[in-house]
Amino acid sequence: MKKSMLVAVALSLVVPAYAVAAEEIKEIKLEGFKPTGRPMTRATMPTEIKTADELAKTFPQEEVVAAIKKEVNFDKQKLVFFAWAGSGQDKVSGEMGKEEAVFTYKPGLTRDLRTHHHLFVVPKDAKVKVEMGKFGK
Repeated sequence: MKKSMLVAVALSLVVPAYAVAAEEIKEIKLEGFKPTGRPMTRATMPTEIKTADELAKTFPQEEVVAAIKKEVNFDKQKLVFFAWAGSGQDKVSGEMGKEEAVFTYKPGLTRDLRTHHHLFVVPKDAKVKVEMGKFGK
């Protein structure tokens, strides 16, 4: 009896930890997105989009908004939008920690100015953190 109770308690501790770790950051491709003249953010300061209304204000093309809405459930998730200009080799990637979404921005080494737009889906209650990576690949 005691042994089965211990197993049940141990499983109850393991399952919630697995459920948190199972959530991942997912990138949404921005096909059809054409940026407007709005000022862009810095690569280290993304915009968090928590509602469908905020989504429509951020992306002016209705077809892009409709496609993004299919990829996100605003009851459980939010979007993290990166938009900046920098080296053509600039990169941003993300990993889901226990309670925070950690993004790494890696500046490129080339001097060719390019615009970058990346949109990620993360859990709604996750804190967003951006770290600087090393230059280059």
